Amino acid sequence: MTTSGKTLITHLRENPDRRTHACWCPELGLSASGDAPVLELCRKIMRLPAGIASPDAMMEVYRGQTLALRVKSISGAATLDIDKTRFRRGRADRRDEAAE
Repeated sequence: MTTSGKTLITHLRENPDRRTHACWCPELGLSASGDAPVLELCRKIMRLPAGIASPDAMMEVYRGQTLALRVKSISGAATLDIDKTRFRRGRADRRDEAAE
């Protein structure tokens, strides 16, 4: 199954502990949970073998039947991290900056 040139549809739900959320993609059979489940799901998708999912594919995240978030690029979102209330570059990028 390949997602080249198409938008992945994912779903977001609150975990029973009510502190974290989970995001899953039925098409790929992947899920992720935690404080930033959409970003973690993007990282998992990027670790899939080549040809399974396009890094340039968009992702639409639904909460129930409502579109909650549209990710422009899975590869771009995979490099992001959350710093309390804002996005920042992922750890790999921060290591590169520290070396300069």
